[in-house]
Amino acid sequence: MKTKKKVTKSGGAICGGIIKESVWDKAVKEGNFYGLMMCFIMPDDKYELYWKLKEEGKDKEATKIFKKYAWSVI
Repeated sequence: MKTKKKVTKSGGAICGGIIKESVWDKAVKEGNFYGLMMCFIMPDDKYELYWKLKEEGKDKEATKIFKKYAWSVI
């Protein structure tokens, strides 16, 4: 029986992390993207799916989503 594990996701990505593409787009539009330069960006729907899988302990499936859809700013 799989149990849910506690996964903490934050809204920021200073020095790494994953953010939604809409957060990146907003930061670029406002000129406030410098603090996000080391993050990975995912389409909003894939970001939500990624974290849902992580919370369910489905790390292998989450990794597949990350590898397929996440992109690095640098």
